[in-house]
Amino acid sequence: MATSVSGTETIVQRRVATPEGGSQQESPEKTRDDSSSTTGCLPRRFRRGSDRPKSRRPPSNKWLQQQIPACRPVFTAKYVFGLFIIVGILFLILGIVFVAATVGLRELEVEYTNCGPLETDNIQASSCEDYLRNISDISNSNRRNTGDCHCTLVFEVKDTMRYPWKFYYALDNYYQNHRRYLNSWDPAQLRGDNFRSPDSNCRPLVRYRDNDNEMNNASRLPIVPCGIIANSWFNDSFHYLHNEELNETIDLSRNNIAWKTDREVRFRNDSNLAADLEGTNRPPNWPYNVSEIGDGLGNESLIVWFRASAFPWFRKLYAHPRGDTDLRPGNYSLLITYNYPVDNSEDVSPSSSQSCPG
Repeated sequence: MATSVSGTETIVQRRVATPEGGSQQESPEKTRDDSSSTTGCLPRRFRRGSDRPKSRRPPSNKWLQQQIPACRPVFTAKYVFGLFIIVGILFLILGIVFVAATVGLRELEVEYTNCGPLETDNIQASSCEDYLRNISDISNSNRRNTGDCHCTLVFEVKDTMRYPWKFYYALDNYYQNHRRYLNSWDPAQLRGDNFRSPDSNCRPLVRYRDNDNEMNNASRLPIVPCGIIANSWFNDSFHYLHNEELNETIDLSRNNIAWKTDREVRFRNDSNLAADLEGTNRPPNWPYNVSEIGDGLGNESLIVWFRASAFPWFRKLYAHPRGDTDLRPGNYSLLITYNYPVDNSEDVSPSSSQSCPG
């Protein structure tokens, strides 16, 4: 066997005996000397100080290695029973608070769907609802020339409603939660912008011209505000409450009935609303343009209507009393201007306020 050393490699040559008594030289074997410090023959990825590939192994800390001490509760009968007692006491306290907040709540609901017209209106109809059905074929451009239908609703208040009480209107079987209905409005218009190009979500009420049944033609005028929500705006008016026994009249105020964020952010009028509305049209069901109603796009009754309800029966805030006036027991008469034709019931609902609304 012959051995030669060259650099870091050891070449080992062996002679093996053959059956004939001769010898045969075996091919040399190369063995690596691990004691050598030379790395010239190593691949680059194994060399010290080289750019090794980045490892995806997370840092060795307790958080990433999931070695943080943890507590695993054992749900024994005693533990579960105690937990139920504590939770029960908490809910009992909350229940007492809610009951105490609503114990003084007084609410009255009166239907006025078939309210009869006043004699001074000279209307030949049994109710304002029938009158509106009879003039339904009159175009809205001429509606302002027809007489309004007024009626008086008489109801009794049995319990005192302390100030600040609220006055609501309620509709039944009215589905504001339909998807097409909810999407049919243009936020830019309600902010006072984009009067000329209404959003396509307002279809089919995007463009319209008086005395013309064809909608959305390019020659038609853009509707402001567009969409089904605005076109279906509830526009019955409730003027005042009068108590003859007490000789007391309560005026209703519609200021500050909408959310502050809606009044200041979502619904705004620009400085010259009437001029900006030139070349536009009102919704088909409106007898007036938006600039002719009080406060324009900032009308708080309109803002409240745009807060769509999730249920088919709903009530919305209409007004609150002007001044610090309680609604005392007695018979009251309410003057109503009836403008809103419906196939369901319409109600008014005076209600005392509560600290926990719901």
